[in-house]
Amino acid sequence: LKEKVDRAVNELPIRQKEIFNLSRMSGYSHKEIAEKLNITTKAVEFHIAKAIVLLRKKLLNFELA
Repeated sequence: LKEKVDRAVNELPIRQKEIFNLSRMSGYSHKEIAEKLNITTKAVEFHIAKAIVLLRKKLLNFELA
């Protein structure tokens, strides 16, 4: 499962992958990411939401068995 998730994350657009990794893998808050990347917190929220939608689509048919 971890391999499948990692592969799906690596297929995200560059900016979405960067923001997703800062949020979910490194534990930064939306505000911290916004300050680090010099963007708005709304932009951070947008990119994370889009990344989650894409990841769900890619992982939807994945079966553990």
